Amino acid sequence: MQRALRALFLIVLIPGTTAFAQTTPVAPGARVRVSVAGQRDKLAGRLREQSTDSLVIADSETGVLRAVGVDQVTKLEIWGGHSVAKAWVVGTGVGALAGILVGATVDPPCAGGGWCIGPQDQGDMVVAGVVGGAVVGGVIGLVVGAIRGHEWVPLDLAVIRSQGTGTGARLSWRIALPAVRAP
Repeated sequence: MQRALRALFLIVLIPGTTAFAQTTPVAPGARVRVSVAGQRDKLAGRLREQSTDSLVIADSETGVLRAVGVDQVTKLEIWGGHSVAKAWVVGTGVGALAGILVGATVDPPCAGGGWCIGPQDQGDMVVAGVVGGAVVGGVIGLVVGAIRGHEWVPLDLAVIRSQGTGTGARLSWRIALPAVRAP
């Protein structure tokens, strides 16, 4: 059973460590969708410029430039998320979990003794189920992700609230102090 858990960790969790949350600055020209406080409809269009206090967006329907105060933005989304990678990770995880269930319930083909190539005991069946399920689930996830294409991905609002067009440098210090134990 430990081999199955190790295989599950290697197949599912390690590739899943890439973050899907967008924390990078929004580049001018990016396709964005903004929810503004007090307005029901969302503003969708191309980001033209960004300053410390506002975003200028070219409306996708009319092309009219609209300035939105950064403090009025309640939600910011960018078009073009990595739905293929996300679908692959989800598919791999679901496939691996299904593989655990199948491997735990199916009898090993080589349990009768004698010479045989294949899983010898139930633990080997679980490992084979995890690996096989993860591969099949990952392929299905890739196909589904490729068909679905891009999607709107929410951005952390701190990204636009901390960005500006000004230049400058930021310097920070981190000093590690030894731990002191009380007598």
